[in-house]
Amino acid sequence: MMTGKRPDGTVFASGAAEGEVQDFPAPVRGWGVTIDGKDESGTAVTDATNGIPPMEWFNVLQQKTDQNLLWLLQNALPDWLAGTWPKGAVVVNGDVVWRAQRDTTTEPSSSNGDWLALFPLQNLDGRYVPQTRKINGHALNTDANVTAQDIFNGQAVAIGNAVDLNTLTTPGIYFQAANAQAASGKNYPEANAGSLEVYKHAGITQVYRVYNNSRQYARTLYGGTWSAWGKIYDTNNKPTASDTAALPITGGNVTGAVSVGAAKKFSINPQNSATLDAHLNHWGNADRPTVLEFGDTTSYHFYSQRNKDGSIIFTSAGTLNPANWSNFDARYYTQTAANGKFQPKGSYTPTGTSYTKTESDAKYPAAFRTGARVKLSNLNAAGDWSSKVPAGAVNIASITAGDDRITAAYYAYPQYYLNGKWVNFSGA
Repeated sequence: MMTGKRPDGTVFASGAAEGEVQDFPAPVRGWGVTIDGKDESGTAVTDATNGIPPMEWFNVLQQKTDQNLLWLLQNALPDWLAGTWPKGAVVVNGDVVWRAQRDTTTEPSSSNGDWLALFPLQNLDGRYVPQTRKINGHALNTDANVTAQDIFNGQAVAIGNAVDLNTLTTPGIYFQAANAQAASGKNYPEANAGSLEVYKHAGITQVYRVYNNSRQYARTLYGGTWSAWGKIYDTNNKPTASDTAALPITGGNVTGAVSVGAAKKFSINPQNSATLDAHLNHWGNADRPTVLEFGDTTSYHFYSQRNKDGSIIFTSAGTLNPANWSNFDARYYTQTAANGKFQPKGSYTPTGTSYTKTESDAKYPAAFRTGARVKLSNLNAAGDWSSKVPAGAVNIASITAGDDRITAAYYAYPQYYLNGKWVNFSGA
C-alpha cells in the first residue's frame, strides 16, 4: 500500500474572480440538472445546458470538496450533528470526544449507554490507573505476581485495648498482640493474645487462634445473635471423654440406651483366661422377625426368638443348669416327689429286680377290639337258635324272613391285645 501525502491546505477556486464561482443548482440531481434544468422535486432551477455543465459549477464543487478536507485537517474529528451515527463513530460534542457504543441517533451524554466519553483527561482519570501508581509495592508499568504475602503482610488490623470482639464484623484479618489487652476486652474465647479471622456469609463467622499454641475457637453471628465460642480440636488439643459425652477406656456407666450399628452385632473381647470373643447378635428374617442370639466365635450358646404369630421361644445349644430350681419345682413333678410315692428299684423281693415293660405287657391288655364276624344260617328250624352262638361270643345281628322268625344271625368274639397277641374273651 502506497503512503499518502498530507494535503497542502489550498482551496480550489478560492481566488476566482467575481462570477467564476456559482452555486450548483441541484446537488442531488448531479449532472442530470444540465438536461432539463430542474431539481430533484421537478422545480426549474436553471436553464437546460444540453448536458454540458458550466465551468462555474465545477469551480464551486471542487471548492466545496477542498473546504471539507481543510476543515477535517484543522478539526480532526467531526462535531456531532443530529442523524444516525454508526457504532465506533468518534465525534466531538460539548468539548468532549465521544465514541458510539452502538448505532444511535441520540446526542452524546453520560446519562445513556450509547456513547462513551474519551476526552478530556478528567474523563480518563476515573477509569485508568497512572503507571506511577503502586499496589503493595508493585509498580503498574510491568507485570506483577501477587502472592499470599502481598495479601497478608501488613494487611492485618491490630485489635486495641478493651475491644469487644462482637463489634468486629468487617471481613478481614485482625490480631491481638497483648494478653493484657485481651483480658480487658470482651467476648474473647480466652484471655490470651492471638489472631482473629472474620468471614462473611449469610451471617458472620469469627475464628480466634491463640498465639502460643494450636488452640483455636470459632463462633457465628446470625439473626443478630452470637453463638457461643466452640473449641476446635486437633492432635495437640484432644477432647476429653466428658467433652464428647463418651466413656473413658478405664470404664464408666452408661445412663441411657445403647445402640449398635447396622450390623446389629455387639462383641465382647476376652479377658484373663478367655480365648474366644463373645458376641451378642440381633438378626431375623420373614419367618423369624426377631432373633437375639448369644454366642462366641465358634457357635451360638442360646437365643430368644419371636415367631411370625407373635409367640416367643427360648433355645439353648447346651444344658441349662439353673442355680435355683424353685421356679421349676412349683410346676413339675420332681424326683423327690416321685421317690416318696413309688417303690424304688431293689426295695422289694426279689431284691435287685424291677418291674419291666415286658412283664407289664404280659399281664395287662394294651388294646381291645371285636373279632371277625361269623354267620349262622337256617335258624328257623333250629329251635333255640341262641344256643348256636358260642360261649364268649356276642350276637351282633339277626336276620328275619319278612315275619317274626329269625332265619340267620351274626356273632363275633370280643378280643384284647396281650403280650403281642390278640386273645378272645372266654365264655367262663
